[in-house]
Amino acid sequence: MKEYIVTGATGYVGYVLVHKLIENGYQPVKILIRSKKSKSRFSHLPVEVALGDINDEQFLEREISPNSVVFHLAGIVDIGNFKKQQIYETNVNGSLKIINACINNKAEKLIYTSSVSAIVPPKNNEKIVEPKHFELKKLSGHYAKSKAITTNYLLNKSQNGKLNAVVAYPSAIIGPYDYNVSNLGQVVISYLNKSLFAYTKGKYNFVDVRDVAAGLIKCYEEGKSGEGYLLTGQTVTLKEMFEILNEILNRPKLPLKLPLWFIKMVLPFVELFYTIKRKNPIFGRSSIRFLNQNSNFDNTKAKQELNFNPRPVAISFNDMINWFYENKPDLLKKHN
Repeated sequence: MKEYIVTGATGYVGYVLVHKLIENGYQPVKILIRSKKSKSRFSHLPVEVALGDINDEQFLEREISPNSVVFHLAGIVDIGNFKKQQIYETNVNGSLKIINACINNKAEKLIYTSSVSAIVPPKNNEKIVEPKHFELKKLSGHYAKSKAITTNYLLNKSQNGKLNAVVAYPSAIIGPYDYNVSNLGQVVISYLNKSLFAYTKGKYNFVDVRDVAAGLIKCYEEGKSGEGYLLTGQTVTLKEMFEILNEILNRPKLPLKLPLWFIKMVLPFVELFYTIKRKNPIFGRSSIRFLNQNSNFDNTKAKQELNFNPRPVAISFNDMINWFYENKPDLLKKHN
């Protein structure tokens, strides 16, 4: 009998994906998780839980079979430089073991969640499309490089016929169900708490977590082996983002806009402070770099082949804020 395996089910997209698989009638769903503590979040769902590590080859060989459809989302996201070893151990070594287990056991299909971070964008606002190759030397940050290494390996295996696999490239994810509070979720919470006082020049592409999860299922249903699909949404400037948040919150004033040169000047001191605290800064050098590079993602291929239809970011931010109020009240100030 066919089974649907999800790694990274406790993560932002993974949790929503598990729900959508069940809602769409794809069962049984099996989640691969490392800790028993994570099981409680799925206690209300008809899922099979397999406890183990994706770096354990014997565990993967035992859990993946010819009947398996594998959605691989497990990974370490880090915009700082605190988790270099964990990033490569999980995002590369663990992912390659997942890929090899799928090959060895002739899994039906593998859907891998990569990232637009793995793509070197062209200059001059040219359209960004699904890459044919990856330029590691031009990428900044270990997270981006780890995704590029794994994606390249997977595409090579799938294009030579050894593996039936599809790659998804989501952009910055927003929306409800942010249980672990992503970096963007922390930005929104800081703004809700009126502790984010300034912003600078920049823009980025945002996509709803529910649309990404739906897109991953479409990658399974319609995606062509050896191909990748940009699961991206709407590009907005930081100013536009705060205008959207203000409209939702009924606030009249925007934060103070600081010049980019000033932000770049103080960032080393900000990052030093957060390094001492062993925390990621809300805005670091990597995020500022991403906010000021080409983000003109062309998701035409996903729209045409997968019927991908992302919702407007205003809806996503509204739902995200309401979800935080209902599910993370301890992180919010009483009078925000």
